[in-house]
Amino acid sequence: MLSVKNLYFNYTTDVSVLRNIDFEIDSTERTCILGESGSGKSTLLKLIYGILDPDEGEIIFNGDKVKGPKLQLIPGHDDMKYVAQDFDLSLYMTVAENVGKHLSNIYQNKKKQRVSEILEVLSLSDFAHRKPVELSGGQQQRVAIARTLAKMPKMLILDEPFSHLDAALHIKIRQQLMEYCEEQNMGVLFSSHRADDALGYADRLIIMREGEILQIGTPKDVYLSPKDLYVAELFGKVNYWDETDCQKLNINNPNGEKCLSYLHEIKISNYGVSSTVKHSRFVGRGYEITLDVDGTQVICYADEPYTKGEALSIEIQNYRFVKN
Repeated sequence: MLSVKNLYFNYTTDVSVLRNIDFEIDSTERTCILGESGSGKSTLLKLIYGILDPDEGEIIFNGDKVKGPKLQLIPGHDDMKYVAQDFDLSLYMTVAENVGKHLSNIYQNKKKQRVSEILEVLSLSDFAHRKPVELSGGQQQRVAIARTLAKMPKMLILDEPFSHLDAALHIKIRQQLMEYCEEQNMGVLFSSHRADDALGYADRLIIMREGEILQIGTPKDVYLSPKDLYVAELFGKVNYWDETDCQKLNINNPNGEKCLSYLHEIKISNYGVSSTVKHSRFVGRGYEITLDVDGTQVICYADEPYTKGEALSIEIQNYRFVKN
């Protein structure tokens, strides 16, 4: 179990970076800390690993207090390993040598097998005999993850682990890494600004903004019941309506709250609310249709394009009320 209790941290006395951070996660879970740049994700990971000392609060991992540099010479916890956004590789050792750097040399065959296995997980087998100075930033990032993974920690802490990868490789490496860690019963705590890193791969999602936690839950629960517009928009474009908009859309809103609906929750139908097409854009999965309902904008997906000015009926199949 990883327990973070009432954590506060400032780099300077007049700038608050983290405030009242409090949560517990199972040490075998895959947990994503999601938020925009500057939300405090990287600082929180450094505190959890023990690189920084909190101003207030404590971090407990599997019953032991995580001690920072003020309390012990080598900070952190032996069962946790951390990969930062700067990779700290031995640039003139080969990739294989970097990955096996901290493994025992007593049983060379086992060491080689272990290195080979980890290189395969990170799709680095073809680069085993090359040196980091010959690699791209994305390849170096994977070497750094592989080197840490080779030590088989109980919890792997990763700061934006896929940030240097192109789109196709991002998806491939993310899946291979998360599936491997799940097979090994290894916990993963990672930060990201991309919601798709959490959906389908994380057991738990922690949403951060401006040094505070906004919401914690399973990815499904957070997605279906976002606390506010900020949380919802982390998952992509949304419709956001006030009380007047709801009246036009035949949505019962007795408390005058803000209303939110994802694009896929609105269908073009033979019946429902009358609307007029404003724009139709191809977006790969189909078309994104922008509609006007008596001055209220509605956006939805469709399988085919529609002409500007065309009259359509829409059915709002799902929505939820959120805070401003």
